[in-house]
Amino acid sequence: MRREIFFIIVSAVLWGTIGIFTKFLIEENIFPLQILFFRLTLSLVFIVPILVIFRKLSKLKIPRTDLKVFLLFGLVIALFQGLTLLSIMFTTVSKAFLLINIHPVFIVILAWLFFKEEIEPLKILSVILGISGVVLIMGLSNIQFLSEAIAGDILAVMTSFFFASYIILAKDLRKKHEWYPTFVYPMMFALIWIIPLFLIVNSLNPQAASFTTNISMNSWLLICGIVLLPTVIAYCLYFEGVKQIPATTVSLLTLLEPISAVLLAFLILKETITYNTIFGGILILLSNYLIIPKRGNRYGRPVRR
Repeated sequence: MRREIFFIIVSAVLWGTIGIFTKFLIEENIFPLQILFFRLTLSLVFIVPILVIFRKLSKLKIPRTDLKVFLLFGLVIALFQGLTLLSIMFTTVSKAFLLINIHPVFIVILAWLFFKEEIEPLKILSVILGISGVVLIMGLSNIQFLSEAIAGDILAVMTSFFFASYIILAKDLRKKHEWYPTFVYPMMFALIWIIPLFLIVNSLNPQAASFTTNISMNSWLLICGIVLLPTVIAYCLYFEGVKQIPATTVSLLTLLEPISAVLLAFLILKETITYNTIFGGILILLSNYLIIPKRGNRYGRPVRR
């Protein structure tokens, strides 16, 4: 059990490095959609041989009826990961990761709309805390709607919505399939959805959608870093860890992701963390804690990033 807990902790910390790699890559003129393309493509390049080595390739077989659902997952992942990178480009890493973690608010609302789930008092409190955290972090009392920072904050909130959608959509598939197809197929289909995403982003902000062929050795090292550490290694450790750990423990441990993202941004990027960000982050983390399933695992927390 201790080994599995260690795996979850390491995976959460590794997910927190995404913002660091993204900021450094943007400084190298490698922008969000190109980062997304490399992350999806090279992740598959690394993970498929691992499945072959451990003789898990046969686990990729799925019913044809599930392909449509995986295609939808691919769209959600393309939007989720793409918007994550875009939000990091325009706002600080600490604000982006804290705002992305308001997904419990959207889970409560979507579950009520589509599954007619009762909204209990604790869930209402979770929603209120989450929204209050967003208001504090974004500083809505002194907002400048045309600024890049507020655009990044809004993109982070949109990212949270798509992550919540992924959690709800993944509920039934996680019962039917092991993690291998739920990792590989959505990644493959997400590559298809990059094309319309590129067209939309390019029309709004050409720089964010730009691709370059002049990639330095330092940039390649950073690309390999964002592919291996917070993607391939983090996913493998996470899936190995959740086999033996209760959902409640997993949910609590993965709260280390936004915490590690904020600390790394402060230590490595020298980001200024305001009191509003600190108190807003505390409210958002508390919102997450309140919605953690105390019994059973209604939704759980699937692969994060």
